[in-house]
Amino acid sequence: MNWWQHALVALAVGLIAAFYFAVPATPLLLAVIVVGGLAPDVDHHKAKAFKALTALLLAGGFYFAFGYLKTRLEFVYALGASVLIAGGIAAIAFVVKPRHRGITHSLLAVGVFTALVFILTNKQEIALLGGLAYFSHLAADLEIKLI
Repeated sequence: MNWWQHALVALAVGLIAAFYFAVPATPLLLAVIVVGGLAPDVDHHKAKAFKALTALLLAGGFYFAFGYLKTRLEFVYALGASVLIAGGIAAIAFVVKPRHRGITHSLLAVGVFTALVFILTNKQEIALLGGLAYFSHLAADLEIKLI
């Protein structure tokens, strides 16, 4: 399936469940559902989820490295070192990514995603609906493994 098909399936499943359990369709819920529907493909280099994660690692790595180094080095050295650090982080993520439809297409990954959403939002209903959206991706791909 394409990314937009996974997003639509996740939105349909997530919104039906949200309606059934009387959970309001907030922007946060919609974002978690779409991310949950796309997240299992984070292990594929052509997937939107992989590209978004790589961009996030680059931006986050640069932000934190530059924030730390700007007070310790001259501007140009801090800038250069931050670019190298951010690129290194993204390169490591590219090298250590799991094989496609491996661990990210498992029930373990559903649990990890659900727990991560709960930790970040502290909202049980959003975490459970996000986990359901993640699971919808696996069901749509017909790729469900225990681990």
